[in-house]
Amino acid sequence: MYFTLQELEHRLGPTTVKAIYDDDNNGEADAGPLEQVMIDATAIIDAAIESIYDLPLADPYPPRVVCLALDAAEYLACKRHAEYVRRDWKALKEELEHDLDKLRTQKRSMGRSPPDPAANQGGAVYPTPDPTNNVNVPIFSTGAGKWGIF
Repeated sequence: MYFTLQELEHRLGPTTVKAIYDDDNNGEADAGPLEQVMIDATAIIDAAIESIYDLPLADPYPPRVVCLALDAAEYLACKRHAEYVRRDWKALKEELEHDLDKLRTQKRSMGRSPPDPAANQGGAVYPTPDPTNNVNVPIFSTGAGKWGIF
């Protein structure tokens, strides 16, 4: 999980966390719902970046990932109890998706220096017969009809 309970409480406030995640009405946030929101927020981030970054990410997590995971947790908290948290969870979700898209398209880095390269950058490899010796030679395409041989 990309953030701690303390970081979630700093983001939402301890009173808000207790109010949203106190399912048995004993005045304290319950462990089950808190763990679930942390799992869900992590899953949202992982689903967005799994095609370009190797998972699982190494701890300590990049600052941008922690921030985005907390954004996801905030949107999930607002969705869970919209009557208590008076924020538009749909707007928070749209903002999160916009930020995740920028990360996916590498218009933003994950907060490390130098910027992380995408795991899947490069051309596609296709075997093709070599007419001179009838052996398959790997070639690659860089797009726009340009081909090369390894």
